[in-house]
Amino acid sequence: MVSMVLDSTLYPKEALIKACYAFLDKCYFHLGIKEKQYVVEISSKDTEIDEDIIKKELENELLAQAVRITVANKTRNIRELILARAMASTIIDEENQYSDKLSSQQNNKGATASSIEDDEELREILQDWFKVNE
Repeated sequence: MVSMVLDSTLYPKEALIKACYAFLDKCYFHLGIKEKQYVVEISSKDTEIDEDIIKKELENELLAQAVRITVANKTRNIRELILARAMASTIIDEENQYSDKLSSQQNNKGATASSIEDDEELREILQDWFKVNE
């Protein structure tokens, strides 16, 4: 059994849990906290696996998880904005948009071959993907 003591102000608890989760197939973990330090006890499931190597790999994974959490926190607003925009762009009032396009073309009178092709293209674009691909 190997023990590790980690500064809880340096690593988020979520990073520690995720890092340990990545090694559940190889090790048993006991997590605790004492004052402002995490106490991690590691026991290898396989006697052939060197626990010191697992400890070093766990430290690397802990650092990687901490960086992921930091990046996720710093980019949360932009990811939410991108998701909101993507979701909003899928909510299209198909009939109104198509009828607006047709009425504006009819007002221009004399539909050309290219405007007819545009209408057919517009119909294809505005079709409900789920209805077409069921």
